[in-house]
Amino acid sequence: MNSSNPNVLVCGHRSFAARGLVELLQAAGCTVTTFSRGSVSRDGIHVTGAVDHMHENPELPGPYDIVINYILLKDETIERNNAYLNSLLRFCESRQVKHLIHLSSMSVYASERALINEQSIVETVPDRKGSYGSLKVASDLTLINNTPAELKLTMVRPGFILGPGLGDPMVGMGLRLGKNNVLLMGATKNVLPLTTRELVNDAIVRIVMQPNPGHRDVFLLADKKSPSRLEWLRGCCKVLGSGARVVSMPVPLWYLMGFGGGIVAKLAGMKLQPNKIARNVCRSQSYDASVSEKKLGMNFSIDWPKELSRSFNGQEKNYKLPYAPLTKKSLPGKQVTYIGFGQVVKQKHLPALKQLEFAGNISAFDVAARTTEDGHAVEPLENAKLPPSDLIVVASPGPVHNQAIPLLQQQDVPVLIEKPLCYRADELDAWVQFSTSRKAPVTVCQNYRFKTHVEKMIEHLRKYEPGKLLQVDLSFHSPSVVNEWRTWTRNERRARTLLMDYSIHYLDVACMFATQDWSLGHARYETDYNGHTNLIEGRLNSSTYPVNFVLRQGFMPRRAMLRFTFQNYLTFLGFYPDTFVAQMAHDGPALYAMQKKQAFNATLKKVIDKVTNRDSDPSHGRAYLAATDATGDGLRVQALASFYQAIFQLGQAVYE
Repeated sequence: MNSSNPNVLVCGHRSFAARGLVELLQAAGCTVTTFSRGSVSRDGIHVTGAVDHMHENPELPGPYDIVINYILLKDETIERNNAYLNSLLRFCESRQVKHLIHLSSMSVYASERALINEQSIVETVPDRKGSYGSLKVASDLTLINNTPAELKLTMVRPGFILGPGLGDPMVGMGLRLGKNNVLLMGATKNVLPLTTRELVNDAIVRIVMQPNPGHRDVFLLADKKSPSRLEWLRGCCKVLGSGARVVSMPVPLWYLMGFGGGIVAKLAGMKLQPNKIARNVCRSQSYDASVSEKKLGMNFSIDWPKELSRSFNGQEKNYKLPYAPLTKKSLPGKQVTYIGFGQVVKQKHLPALKQLEFAGNISAFDVAARTTEDGHAVEPLENAKLPPSDLIVVASPGPVHNQAIPLLQQQDVPVLIEKPLCYRADELDAWVQFSTSRKAPVTVCQNYRFKTHVEKMIEHLRKYEPGKLLQVDLSFHSPSVVNEWRTWTRNERRARTLLMDYSIHYLDVACMFATQDWSLGHARYETDYNGHTNLIEGRLNSSTYPVNFVLRQGFMPRRAMLRFTFQNYLTFLGFYPDTFVAQMAHDGPALYAMQKKQAFNATLKKVIDKVTNRDSDPSHGRAYLAATDATGDGLRVQALASFYQAIFQLGQAVYE
């Protein structure tokens, strides 16, 4: 063999494990030809043909110094695989091959072996293994027993190979169940030997390029700190969002289930062998590949959570998680001043101050002077001079928010503006100019982001990696505007009630993972017999992800549902009642039961609030904390400008 420039044939180069090997061999100075299944043909270095007649393929004249075999006919019988291997050995004999490197597997070792190393004896009865393992065992036995003495045989036995393009990280180890549980199959402490495709390729190249006089050689490729199956499945949950919890059963119970299942399968005439499955999943093994590391001069250690993430596409986040206020319970400061002191202040803002244990002074300004039922003195806005304040809250009706800007310019302190911020593009420009001209933050009270179930979703996304956000779908339904207690909102086409008053909360939640580049994709609308807009349907686009929406008002009850489609799983937010469910494993009755329970609890909470005359919703209080938090830029006017510009584009398409 020409060790400096060997002629190498790679069989099965298109397999997952072999990707990138050809290029590495060529970079090392090898002359490479590949062979895979297909009709007899040649395209450059790539040759195809019938695998069980490989030795007769005219496109592989040889000679070859080394053959590297990756081919395993996974969907075929042991006999078909043996037919290929016999043809492979005949090929090696006729083409003067000196070295056959066969990609085997850790699964060929007997289940009763506790510690696996290079000297361990392989399983001798293929039927004791599962479908994949039995093929690997039979292939190894065929090569061990039939390879002629003059042909060097090297067995490369990697662990579970990680690399881009991996199909299923839990195959044979975990079963997804309802309620986002993952059932661990068999023994929890059984080690899963791990390696990467890069390490396997590197090892193969080193074996090719390093002359070794040994007649038979075995290399194990696995990190000595590989995780147990329990650690692995928990990693799949955290890194890939495969589930929320790993559950397991005692090993004796698996054996009992295997025994009972075996009887049922035999009586039913099924080919399934539950006994064999139970025996394989219940083995408890560890692995030591230190001898192979030393012989190859390599380090098999890997950062397996990182490699697991890298093995699947769409794992890089295309967004930042929405801002969450600090978890403090009290509101700093001694003076809160309100511009506008109507129903929303009474229902939401004052209860929020009570939740935050605010003990300072409250000043109120509105169109007309009055004294409220609660004893608050409301001063007129005309010629008003605001007292020195720690926070100013703009809670006037949305269409006149911008009229407060001259008053706000009296002092540079934090400002919190009730949603919607404004109704027109010129008003938005005025708010942006105002907010950028001051040091103190100007925040919009998009409090729906801080509702309890929304924050639970954000926490879930922190705990279980969702991957890339692909799309959000919003469906909102509301009772008719004719039932509105606010007179100005009943003229829906003028007040743009369906869009600016009813739906903007949910559109904001749908768009909260991106802060720029929002624009209108398309929109259509319909009006009812009263001339009100009863349907708005369309799409908002950003460079991060799109939002599809259907907004309706009419006789139906109020409800909203948002579906967030992430790379790894789906999340659902419901409003009226408030629910959050992540669909990580199987959809079905268990998830519906979770949603039903949450809906009941949310409804009960609302009833208790009504009976006790209190408001337990923390979202407005959290918005107050965001307004006084120096890091709370997620709800600043500048951060929301792109969102409002898209809303105005939508409003123009629907209402103008």
